[in-house]
Amino acid sequence: MIHQANANLQLDAYIRELLASCQNMLQQHPCSTLEIWLEHEQNGYTASSILPGYRSISCHHQGLFTDHTGHPRRLETIRFGTLAARDRCQVQYMAIRQPLCDYLEVSHVTRIPWPSTLIADYRYDLIPNMYCLQAWQVVDNPPVSCMLAGMLQHLRSLLLDAGDEYYEQIDRDLCQLGEHYPLIKPLWQSRPQYHEQRQRVC
Repeated sequence: MIHQANANLQLDAYIRELLASCQNMLQQHPCSTLEIWLEHEQNGYTASSILPGYRSISCHHQGLFTDHTGHPRRLETIRFGTLAARDRCQVQYMAIRQPLCDYLEVSHVTRIPWPSTLIADYRYDLIPNMYCLQAWQVVDNPPVSCMLAGMLQHLRSLLLDAGDEYYEQIDRDLCQLGEHYPLIKPLWQSRPQYHEQRQRVC
């Protein structure tokens, strides 16, 4: 438990420094692609915004159920296979839309309610002889721990598209940050490499 708590603290600090590093780089080398990404990460994504892939997290599902008499109320796991294929896409992945820092220092379970129309359609069909009052998408681990590897990959891809000067600078910064946070280093060492000639030993 102590090791996990330390890892979470390092992860939170790492992400704060990563965002600050990107902000500093923008002041030195304006880059519209990076600026748009950073604005979304700092302020969140609206319902109409296209989410990067790393902000769609695999999840499981829970519901609050009662019997026909109205009691007792029980929290139960919902089998995803009970949904029709056409409806699974609505709740298969949890959409993480809030500002990135809102998910830092979060150690508890993250829940997002199912759409009310979906609950209405399946209220009597999820568990035999039970009535669903509410249902949620559930992620047990801190969302940022699920997002970091994909976020680094996405960021590196954006910078490669923007040009060599941006890629080289942020790559140096990320290498240095990885050295500062030893519990994050295994993740950093496994980061994807896009060009062999740019591989670094960090």
